[in-house]
Amino acid sequence: MSSIIFVGAPGVGKGTQRELLIQKYPSFSSIVPGDIMRNEVKNKTELGRQLEDFLNKGLLAPHELVMECVISAYKNYQANGFKNFIFDGFPREIEQALAIDKFLGDSLKIDSVIFFDLDDNTSVQRIKGRAISSGRSDDVNEETIRTRFREFHSKMNPVLEHYKNILHVIDASASPEDVFNNLEKTLGSLLS
Repeated sequence: MSSIIFVGAPGVGKGTQRELLIQKYPSFSSIVPGDIMRNEVKNKTELGRQLEDFLNKGLLAPHELVMECVISAYKNYQANGFKNFIFDGFPREIEQALAIDKFLGDSLKIDSVIFFDLDDNTSVQRIKGRAISSGRSDDVNEETIRTRFREFHSKMNPVLEHYKNILHVIDASASPEDVFNNLEKTLGSLLS
């Protein structure tokens, strides 16, 4: 059983790398809190109504709501037989890192944390392109995008410090194929 965390600012290509990894290694399943929360908002669920204002302003959702999404998805995948997980864009703050470590306990440890590194201006341009192709409302307004970056940077350093013994930094400025090659080399035996 393997558990990998993908983190990086919005627009660095975490989702692209996750999709490439799952295509090549189908024993992995992914837990993407951002996607789960956007679906809750889109489907106008009770949880979605609680999340909507945070997402539309580019703010991080409250810790408790994020954990509710993550734990529910984890239990669902585990019940369906998945044993290898990619947590994509999670944890985004130290409270979430401590909470997921506690929740997983001895059943599944975090094996590797991949930080996809890319300068903010390049990420903003990628996000603007993604807004056109995906229709994501949180990708349209540049002020909202910049707020997401400020939130990300203010909360991420303690998370990276927490996982420093299993942290790997990958330059996300290369082509998706080159980034994936570096990712495979970095993860090595975890993918076997």
